Amino acid sequence: MVNEANGNAPAPQELETFLSQDEKKKEKVVNKYNMTKDLESADFDPFTERKLENPTSNMDTLTHLLKASLGTGILAMPKAFKCAGLVSGIFFTMLVALVCTHCSYVLIKCAHVLYKKTKRTQMTFPEVGQTAFENGPEKFRPWGNAFRIFILVSLFLTYFGTCSVYTVIIAKNIVQVVAHHMGVEEDK
Repeated sequence: MVNEANGNAPAPQELETFLSQDEKKKEKVVNKYNMTKDLESADFDPFTERKLENPTSNMDTLTHLLKASLGTGILAMPKAFKCAGLVSGIFFTMLVALVCTHCSYVLIKCAHVLYKKTKRTQMTFPEVGQTAFENGPEKFRPWGNAFRIFILVSLFLTYFGTCSVYTVIIAKNIVQVVAHHMGVEEDK
């Protein structure tokens, strides 16, 4: 089906055919956002400029998010709920999930602003922290590298702790399996 234009007016787009055509109420639609020509709304688009050799799919990203959110903590959830109670356990679990989601959102929004401001297509978490300090208020600019190192140390401690927890859990499980199959009593 072809849309035919009346006179010199262009043919209506598909969405326009479903909108009200009442001339009395026809108002000019004003954009909610003001477009300005500054660094943050410049023509540079980091996502179209980015060349990734092995990009992740949406399912890969979802899997990484779930793994990071749940992690080893999921193994301690029954004991945590036993100690906290069902109602308060659910409430605080949802509260922590909300805080984690908000922090991730803020980090991503900051990264998007810094991509455009620095004309870079991608940055790691420590680079986002360093760049934020270096492009922030004058008195915080010298602290950029120190903050990058702080983030790296924090990430190392998190990953080291996670690996340590996994090692302890695996060791306890192996002892339980061997004790069960060998018919010996495990040491407490």
